[in-house]
Amino acid sequence: MHPKIIVFGDTELGAGTITDDFIADVELSKVIRKYSKTKETIDMVFNGDTFDYLKCPVIINKHSSYPRHITSKISLHKTKLIFSAHHEVISAMRDFAKNNNHQIYFLYGNHDPDIKFPEVQSLFYKELKSKKNIHFQTRYERPGLHIEHGDAYDVLHQVQHDDHFITYRGNKILNLPYVSYGLMDKFMVIKEIHPFLERIKPESELFRHHKEIAKIITSKSASYFMKSIFYYPLRHFKDPTYTLPKGLFEEFIHRARAAGFYVGSVIPLFKSKNHDKLLNHDHQNVYILGHRHDYVIDSVGKNTIMHPDTWRDEYILDPKTKLLKPKDKHYIELQKKGHDWKYKVHTVKSIRPSFDFNYVTKNEVEAANIAAAEEGYVPPRNHIRHKPTSTKGRFRSYRENRAKKKAASQKNKLK
Repeated sequence: MHPKIIVFGDTELGAGTITDDFIADVELSKVIRKYSKTKETIDMVFNGDTFDYLKCPVIINKHSSYPRHITSKISLHKTKLIFSAHHEVISAMRDFAKNNNHQIYFLYGNHDPDIKFPEVQSLFYKELKSKKNIHFQTRYERPGLHIEHGDAYDVLHQVQHDDHFITYRGNKILNLPYVSYGLMDKFMVIKEIHPFLERIKPESELFRHHKEIAKIITSKSASYFMKSIFYYPLRHFKDPTYTLPKGLFEEFIHRARAAGFYVGSVIPLFKSKNHDKLLNHDHQNVYILGHRHDYVIDSVGKNTIMHPDTWRDEYILDPKTKLLKPKDKHYIELQKKGHDWKYKVHTVKSIRPSFDFNYVTKNEVEAANIAAAEEGYVPPRNHIRHKPTSTKGRFRSYRENRAKKKAASQKNKLK
C-alpha cells in the first residue's frame, strides 16, 4: 500500500530578520495541521530550500554577519534562529510527526545544506520530538515517482551532494556552491538595503523598471566573477572554498547576456540529461523539481514534470500598471492508482491587495513589514529587523493613499 504523498517546494523559512522572505506561517501551518488530523499513511516531502540558511545571519550582540566558513556550530546557531522565527510552522510539523503513520522528508537544497550536519539533524529530532518519523536525504523516490530539489541542473547553484563537507584549518565546514559564497560575501549587504526587490518576478521586468538595481547587481556580479578568477585563488590559495566550478565561465557569460544572475531554469537540462529514460517508460511517471520559483506542469511522452513554485513572499510585476500582485502558493498531493500516480495541485490563493511598484522601490522595509502584517506574521523581537516600522500608522496612510488613487482613477474613467 503506497502512502499519500504531499510535496511542498522552496518554503525558505529564515530567521525573521529583514532578509527573511517567508511570512506565510499561518497558511503553511494550516495546511500541515490539516493532514495531521488524518490517520492515513502520509509522507510529507519538503523538496529542498525548506530553510533559508544562506540569508540567515549569525546574530551576536544584535550584530548580524554572514560567515563564509560554515561549521556545525554556526549551523546550529542559525537553526535555533529559524525555529524561533517560525515556531508556528515547526509546531505544526511536530504535531504531524506525532503519528507513526506520518513521515516527514527534508530533501537537501542549495539554501539549506546545513541540515546535512548530524548535530543539526539531532536538533531537529529534539525539536520535532521524533527521530524515526523524520528523514534527511537528497531525493525521494518510489516506483514511478522521483522528487529532488533541482540544483543539480544549475551550474552556479549546484551542491556537491556526494561531498557534503570539506576541511579548512582543522574544521569540518560545508562545501557550498560558488554563488552561495558570493551571496554571503558580497550580496547580503544589498539584500539588507533592498529587502523587497528580490521578491519581484520576473527579474527581467524588475531590471527594466529599476535600472539602478540592475546596474548594481551586474557590476557586483562582474567584479566578483573577475576576482574569483584572477585575485581570490592567489589571495586565498589555501582556502578550498575559493575553488571554481567547471563550466563557470560559459555559464556566467550566458547569465550576463540575459541579465539573470539568479536561479536558472532546470527543466530543459533535466530533460536533456534524462532524455532516454523519459522516453522509455511503459507507465506514467511523475518528476517533481524545485529550485526554480515557477509553477510549471510539463509533459514528455507519458511523463509529467512539475514545479510547485515557492512559498516565499513573491510578486508578479505587471509592466503596464506597475502593480505587484502577490503570488498564490501551491503544493502537490499524490496517490498511487494502479500503475500510475494521480496528482492534484492545491492552490492557496492570495487575497492580499497589490503593491505599487514605485512605492515599494522607495519604501522597501516598510513594504516588507506591511506584507508581513497582512499575512499575520509577527517576527521575534530579539531578531534584527532593520529600520523597524510601526505598521499601524504607515499601513493606514499607505492604504488610504492607494484608495484615493483608485477612486480618482475611476472618477476619470466616468468622465
